[in-house]
Formats: sequence, C-alpha cells, structure tokens
Amino acid sequence: MEIKPSVSIIVPVYNVEQYLQRCLDSLVNQTYYNIEIILINDGSTDNSLKILKHYADKDPRVVLVNKENEGISTTRNLGVETATGEYLTFVDSDDWLELDTIEKMYDKAIQEQCQLVMCSYTRSYQNKELRKAIDLKSDYLFNEQETKEMVLRKIIGPINEELAHPENLDSLVTVWGKLYKTSVIKDHNIKFLDTTLIGTEDLVFNVEVFLYLKNSFFINLPLYHYWKGNETSFTSSHNRNLNEKWKKRDEVITNLLMKIDEGHDFEEALNNRVCLSMIGLGLNEISQANQISSIQKIKNINNILAEDRMKRAYKQLELSYFPLHWKVFYLFNKYRLGGLSYLTLKGMEVIRRYI
Repeated sequence: MEIKPSVSIIVPVYNVEQYLQRCLDSLVNQTYYNIEIILINDGSTDNSLKILKHYADKDPRVVLVNKENEGISTTRNLGVETATGEYLTFVDSDDWLELDTIEKMYDKAIQEQCQLVMCSYTRSYQNKELRKAIDLKSDYLFNEQETKEMVLRKIIGPINEELAHPENLDSLVTVWGKLYKTSVIKDHNIKFLDTTLIGTEDLVFNVEVFLYLKNSFFINLPLYHYWKGNETSFTSSHNRNLNEKWKKRDEVITNLLMKIDEGHDFEEALNNRVCLSMIGLGLNEISQANQISSIQKIKNINNILAEDRMKRAYKQLELSYFPLHWKVFYLFNKYRLGGLSYLTLKGMEVIRRYI
C-alpha cells in the first residue's frame, strides 16, 4: 500500500540553473524522509528542466511538472493542487533549507496539533549571512485569538514600538519559512492572486490563510536560507504601475478583514503599511535609472504622496517611534516633500552599497 507523504514541498522553477542543485540537494537530503517534492518547471529556457529531470529520475519522492511559463502565482497554485501531503510548504528555487527543517517543523506541528508552523530565516549573500530578527514569542503556541491579534496583525503592518524597525515590515509576510496544514488552504479554496494585479502575492495569501487558523506556532530558529545573491544596490528592476498594484492589494486585504470582528488594530496596521510602503515605491521610481529624469521621478513621488489614501495614512502615523533617519524620511513624506524623500532614498542606496 502506498504511504501518503506527510509533507509536500512545492518548488516553482524558472531559469535558475546556477542555484538549483543547491536547493534540491537540501530537499532530497532532509532528515525527515516521508515527503514529496513537487518541482514545477514554469517554462524555463535554460538547463533547469534538465536538472529537474535528473533529480526526478534518482528520487521517487520527486514529482516533476513541466508547463509553459505562466508566472509564480499560477505555478504555486498548481503546486497546491498537486500536493497530497497533510502539510505543505513552499521553497523558492534559489533558496535552500537546513537539512532538519522539515523534521523540526513537522514534529512541532504534530506535537502541538497546530495548523501552521513558522520559523526564522537567514538572508544569505555572496560573502555573508545575516539572521533575520522576527518579533514573536520564541517557541510559542499561539491560540486562535493570539494568532489573529499578534501574528496576523504583524503580517498586515506594524504599530507602536514596531515602527522603530520599518526594515522588518515584511519579515513575516513570506509564504516560505512556513508549514501549512494543507486542508486549511484547500477547504477554503485559497489561491495566490496574479502578481500583475497586486504586485506581490504572499501578503494577501497569508492574510486569507490566517483568517481561518485555529492556532499557529513559531520556532525561533533560522531554518530557511533566503538567497540575496550579489546585491549591491538597495533597488531592483523597475516594477511598472507598482503603486496601482499595491493599492489593489490593500483593497483586497481590507475586504478580507471584513470577514472577522473589528478590534484587532488591523486598520491602524494597514495604514502604517501604506506609509511604510513609500520606501518600496520611492525605490521603484529610482530604479528606472536613466529612463526618465530625476525631476520626473520626484514628480512621480509627489503624485503618490498627494493621493488621498496616502494623506489619510500619514495623518495618523506616529513619528515618535522611528529612529532619526527614518523619522526624517517619513516627515518629508508626511508633508509631501517628494524631492527631499527622493534624495534621502538616494543616500540610503549609496550607503547600502558599502555595507
């Protein structure tokens, strides 16, 4: 009789031949054996598919799916549909796991009878590794109320003293570094939304999942390695219409939160996320390089800051919690001084290159 896997590991793959072996070796060599490894080739044009076939031929636990390129959201949704494990987790194909990651997370899920297990992670660069600090109670089982008031609320956005570290805005947002009870996702038909509509898919997905959780657990160990590659810049490639996408994303989140009772500081948290999002939105303008002039970039930042949604959010933002450099940046935003915001971000970018 075929034994059903306890954990399904979903790995979307697109043109990552340089890093793929490191990722896959960390999966097939997990200390917990009863897993299925779902590798979905999303139309790679390099040697990724060849590498995937090699692992599928060697290990019967590997499930290989090959399809045309459709993007990360559709690929992850297909992975969820394919998964047969009691629990599932997501791994990006240029990242990797500690070899006992699944064992530690699955054992905790069974021991505590919980529907989601989270762990900390390490940001791995070419020449250094930095552990990401996650502000949650260590090795703690959150009941249903705590899962919403303490974990979901942090995912939505920071409040009060948490504003002192805007760099941690998305430390809990990722779908990787989490072990999900598969039935929670499938029973409620939770899907990843198209990134071309909302910009980033992880936040909305996790908000919806957390609405239905009865409990959750946090392991304060950096079991996941998030590859930051050769980054020397605080910016990445330009994301067209990012502001419109994030507005749509926040609208979706607002509608999801209407399903549960008020009183969880969700509105304040989301407003603070809107304010803090000016880091990403401003850097997105800077990342256009020489495509447009600096004057036009500043004008674009001013236009974003002039939107009613931004003005409402900044009106209630409490600046006293921020360290000086962030306080200055958000003060510029609050008074819609886009030129000074732009120069601040440019300065941060230069400093980042030498860290």
